[in-house]
Amino acid sequence: MPGAIFLEKLPLVPKLESLKVAAMAFDPNSHHDLNAFLAMPTPRRIPPTLKLRKDPAAKTLWLLSIMFIAFGSLFSWVFVPFHLPKQWKLDRGPALETTGQVLHETPTKLSINKTKVYQYRYRFSTETGATQEGDAFTTGSKWGEGAKIKVHYLQGDPSISLPIGARMGEGDKMGALVLIFPVLGCLLLTHAFRTHAIRKGLLKNGRLSTATISALQPSWNNPQQYKITISREDDGGTTVRRTHDPVEIAYAEAKLGEGQSVQILYNPRKPKHWVFPEIWKA
Repeated sequence: MPGAIFLEKLPLVPKLESLKVAAMAFDPNSHHDLNAFLAMPTPRRIPPTLKLRKDPAAKTLWLLSIMFIAFGSLFSWVFVPFHLPKQWKLDRGPALETTGQVLHETPTKLSINKTKVYQYRYRFSTETGATQEGDAFTTGSKWGEGAKIKVHYLQGDPSISLPIGARMGEGDKMGALVLIFPVLGCLLLTHAFRTHAIRKGLLKNGRLSTATISALQPSWNNPQQYKITISREDDGGTTVRRTHDPVEIAYAEAKLGEGQSVQILYNPRKPKHWVFPEIWKA
């Protein structure tokens, strides 16, 4: 969830303490020193012992991104038609046509729509009389061993050739659709890193302030997502942020019902990035 950061076992943060108190040695096991850490002038030095509350949505995001990248990469290696650039080059030409012969027909381990894919080893002669061999694939058996076939080959580069009615790779053009999964995984991973960076940035440079929760509304297209509207008391600005975090939603609902002001940690340059520092893991 962008802009969300939570401290483990953090009590209500009081108003800014003096710089003398803020400069005290930081002890992460002391509630008083947690307050002093947030009261420090920015940029704050984040101690490695400071723990963040685990956000279930963030954990799910990391797992999904890794799964999409891992399985998507595996499926892409099997199904993506990497041969297409060569086949497009042959299609652009100039290409010559000749007669060839199938040397071997071999079923592969791949099936498309429950139809076996076959590999063919073939031989043909170029316009100069040179003998050239190649491999091609079809979905379903098309020729037997020794069959005569028509072959297109690129003029000036007969290593790029293809029997008419076959393709250069095991997978067909639709196999490129599996690229959606690793691409989606990379997008999710990028979002996860960005969210982590926002959280870290708030701890380091976030401004401590108070605000009033003016609205808490479920999203019309996602009942598990809520929009929290706050009005900051230091500059009068109003921001709306979406969240899936049930702890944050419950906290906002309670404070809204009580009509109490809340403390926030926010980015003055990007006010949509803010957090309730009072929230900790129950």
